[in-house]
Amino acid sequence: RNHARKLLRWGVGAGALALAASLSLLVLPSLPNTAANPYVVATKAGERRAIALADGTRIDLNGATRLELDRSDPRTARLTAGEATFHVRHDADHPFVLHSGDLSVEDMGTVFNAEREGYRLDVQVGEGAVLFQPKRDKLTLRAGSAVTARDDTGHVAVSKVDPSHVGGWRTGNIAFAGEPFGRVVNALRRIDAAEVTIEPVLSQRPFTGMVHLTGKAAQDVPHLAALVGADWRHDGKRWAITAR
Repeated sequence: RNHARKLLRWGVGAGALALAASLSLLVLPSLPNTAANPYVVATKAGERRAIALADGTRIDLNGATRLELDRSDPRTARLTAGEATFHVRHDADHPFVLHSGDLSVEDMGTVFNAEREGYRLDVQVGEGAVLFQPKRDKLTLRAGSAVTARDDTGHVAVSKVDPSHVGGWRTGNIAFAGEPFGRVVNALRRIDAAEVTIEPVLSQRPFTGMVHLTGKAAQDVPHLAALVGADWRHDGKRWAITAR
C-alpha cells in the first residue's frame, strides 16, 4: 500500500510538472516584446540626412536637428531640436505619433513638417492631415494648415500655408509670414552651418516673403541683409547682420 501511495504521489507530481511545463511552453512565446530600444539620429548645422523606418515612413532631417526614435516601435518619434519633414505610411490601427516637448502630433495619412525652436513647435501639413494634441485638444490640421504652439505659455495659433511650401528647406526655398527676422537667420544657420550674429532690433523685425538659401554663407548672408535693408560684414570667421 505504501508503495502504491508513493507511485500515486509521483504520478501526480510528475503530471503537475508536465502541465506546468506545457503551460510555460504555451504562454511564454505569446508574451509581447515591449522593451524600448531607443536610438538618436542627429545632424550638425549644414548637414542633412534622410532615414527610412521599418514601417515605410521616411524622415528628412534638416541641419542642427535631433530626433529620438525606437527600434521596437517605428510608429513613434520625439523631436527635441531642429526641423524635419515626415512622409508617413498611414496605419489607422497604429498611428504614427510625433512628440516634441509637452506637445504631440498624430498622423492621419500625412506629409508634414515639424520645427522645434526652444519652447516653440511649428507644424505645417503638406498632404493629408494630422491630429494636434490627440489626447487633449484633438485639433485636426489638413493640407495647407499650420499650427504654432508653445510649451511655456500654452499659446496655440492656427494659420494657413501653401502646401507646396511645406518642407521648403529641402530645396532652399523657405516662406515666412510675419515672422521675426531672427527666425529667418536661424533657418540660414541650420542650412549654411555659418556663425551669424544679428542685432536685436533686426531680430524682432517682422518679415514676410520667400527666401532662397544656397547653403553658401557668402551668398546667403548678403541676400538676407538686402531683404531687410541691413548691412553685413565678415571678419574671416563670423558673419554679422547689422542695422544701417
